[in-house]
Amino acid sequence: MNRLDHIRFYIQNPNPVWDLKLVEALVRDKSRELVSSGMVGNDGIYHTANMLGNKVTATNSKYFLSMDSQLPVEFAAHNLLTGVYKENGLYTLSSQEIISLNGIAKLNNAMDRLMLAGDCGRCVSKLVKALQILRQPEPEYDVSYSHPDIPFTIFVSVGEDGSQVESLRLSESILHESMHLLLSLIEGHVPLISDNTQVFYSPWRETERPLLGVLHGMFVFRAVLDFYVAINAELSDPMAKDFAEYRAEQITAELEQLQGFSNCNGLTIEGALLAVSLTT
Repeated sequence: MNRLDHIRFYIQNPNPVWDLKLVEALVRDKSRELVSSGMVGNDGIYHTANMLGNKVTATNSKYFLSMDSQLPVEFAAHNLLTGVYKENGLYTLSSQEIISLNGIAKLNNAMDRLMLAGDCGRCVSKLVKALQILRQPEPEYDVSYSHPDIPFTIFVSVGEDGSQVESLRLSESILHESMHLLLSLIEGHVPLISDNTQVFYSPWRETERPLLGVLHGMFVFRAVLDFYVAINAELSDPMAKDFAEYRAEQITAELEQLQGFSNCNGLTIEGALLAVSLTT
């Protein structure tokens, strides 16, 4: 099966959303493209700042290498990304703050949860080549970010809370942003939107949003829903189990509000098929 056929088959059968073989193929494609364009050197080492036209090498970019989660946590060369942070209201943690919050252990715990859901964790570890840790503005408020121009980077917040519920919230943030990366890679091969000036109601933003944003929301939250359903039986902590069930019910209700989305004229045939697949 060639790449386009694989993607088209997946669009009609995204069950689960984290398709490991497709993820591996798309990551290989994009990685080769980045090396060919010079955005990644021949050593194959990915740096977030390079994606935005800045010059970063292995000698001035450093990572906490987490062998358990396989998520490289990037904390150097932040001065080259100040525009991204300012534009999106992101506040990163220093390496010392990451250590004091036990941030790497929390990421590992969150990844352990994702690993319980079939190939979910493995897909995330393939998609994420750099993770930057953000400051959590309030204990109950999570911040995360990703962008198609930085194809293998996610930003997630870590706070002081070390509870199992907090670990699930961090798992959700990591999965959420990783799935944005996956859908962007798919879009690089198969257009999903023909007219992004059209809008549709987004239950997550509680306002009308361009079609691409709504489709991305459907995609990532369907993945999050599948994650909570998949790990429910593995949760022993009553509060964590209640939280997972609450999130699954909440996301199910939100997706039900999007039953008519597939009829939007601004979707391509593939975009409409994906919308149907994500809500059935």
